[in-house]
Amino acid sequence: MEIDPFIFRLSIFILSIFIGYYVVWSVTPSLHTPLMSVTNAISSVIIVGAIIAGLAGSSDSVFNVSSIFGFLAISLAAINIFGGFLVTQRMLAMYKKKKKDNNAQEAHESIRPTKIDVEKLVEKGKITAKEGKLYYLIWRNTVESCMAPAKYLSITAKISAPEKHLYKHSEEQVVFPGWKAVAGYEETNDVYHTLLKIEKSLVVEYEEIISKVTLKDLKKIIQKLV
Repeated sequence: MEIDPFIFRLSIFILSIFIGYYVVWSVTPSLHTPLMSVTNAISSVIIVGAIIAGLAGSSDSVFNVSSIFGFLAISLAAINIFGGFLVTQRMLAMYKKKKKDNNAQEAHESIRPTKIDVEKLVEKGKITAKEGKLYYLIWRNTVESCMAPAKYLSITAKISAPEKHLYKHSEEQVVFPGWKAVAGYEETNDVYHTLLKIEKSLVVEYEEIISKVTLKDLKKIIQKLV
């Protein structure tokens, strides 16, 4: 029983669809582009057929239809081959680990206290003063990061001055220390309570005003002058 050539070729085509689907789908999505480029290069085996087509022309004339189309097919297939492999090489280079610089400092494991109740290290002869301060800083930050946020009451005083200047001064009073209890804090802010007693529209006599100007404020001032 002979199989119809059309049925045979159609069966191969359908099988290639399933094989291609499962091959591509089993690869990580980030590698789909280099995979397709390399398979595209491999599929350029049609260059063999192009060479055969180019040589199949009549020997009477070099510039016949078969040789011209064969030359075009060879050129396009060559671009497909080399272009596919170049794209693949370029894409795969993106996933390679960069060479380490011998002079670069590598990341290291963070220093963490193993006993939270040890606040300070006082081993004489083994630990320097700087190392002791460093440990205390690490210990304090570790404990503070595990505690609740501090809560405040805040007040801002706005003081107008000649030439339409407006000065602001803010103070805070701690009502719940939270993480501030580790390093200590002022339970009472005298300036805060003083500002509470000041009535609105009160005229204040002053000898000197010290103002802090940030770069952002300075930029706004320059823009107004310009």
